[in-house]
Amino acid sequence: LSTPWMSLYGGTKAFDLHWGEGVAVEMRSQGVDVLVSSPGHTRTEFHGAAGVDQSATGGSSSPVDVVRTALDALGKREHRSHGALNRILITLPRLVTRRLLATAAGSLLGRRLRRSQTQRSP
Repeated sequence: LSTPWMSLYGGTKAFDLHWGEGVAVEMRSQGVDVLVSSPGHTRTEFHGAAGVDQSATGGSSSPVDVVRTALDALGKREHRSHGALNRILITLPRLVTRRLLATAAGSLLGRRLRRSQTQRSP
């Protein structure tokens, strides 16, 4: 999913996903499990540092829950997203155009960023 206003971050996530899935196939015969985790918005200090105080979709997970989901999937699959909403978001590119998704994501993220910046201003 494209992430306008955070394009480098979104591109890096896409790279990580494709790289991890490829390495998982390469390492399978060696008995090494590789899992790419897509946690979605998780309550950590990352978002404050990135200037995004809230999830664009409104939901947020605890790190413990995200790790539990990932560990439950390890050895069973190559990719796991945490939470039903994140699984829906990952499925959307198969149903609508990437341009539409990028436009919608840009609108949502842009509003969140502006709101976060307004709340921080003195």
